[in-house]
Amino acid sequence: MPHPLLVDYLNTLIKKLDIPGYASRVALNFRISEYYRSRTGFPPVEVQLERGPSHSSHSTWRIVFVTSFSYPTENASEVDVELYFNFLRGWFYQPDAERCNLHQPKVTALYQSYEVAFLRQLALNSFDIIQATITAIDHAKAATELPYKKEKNNYGQTYH
Repeated sequence: MPHPLLVDYLNTLIKKLDIPGYASRVALNFRISEYYRSRTGFPPVEVQLERGPSHSSHSTWRIVFVTSFSYPTENASEVDVELYFNFLRGWFYQPDAERCNLHQPKVTALYQSYEVAFLRQLALNSFDIIQATITAIDHAKAATELPYKKEKNNYGQTYH
């Protein structure tokens, strides 16, 4: 399970980004630009969050998954999934190991190690790009919070 320090940090970040109350899921992307040029350093990370069960717009967010990306080969032109910790469904994926139960001792130890490294990068303000994208909305809340406009599509709206 994610450490409370990480959960608190992400909840604070969401508040600073002023994510609308109708957003029910948000993807946070953390990147260090230099990684794409040099292929060294801490790789890009995506954390998807889901609004907790309290139906107020200020309820806490919980981590659905944490994914790390890297270049799979020396000649690859794009990053791909390196580590995928799915807390909602209870599984872990790594290309060499395939998909397995998240709660195996080795996987738990790997996540804890990874999380310590990620928290350290956050504490050092290493990420020069932090981007939030709404991936799901609560339609009932959206109907009351958004001006009426049928063609309005709020999926994929990005916040910096």
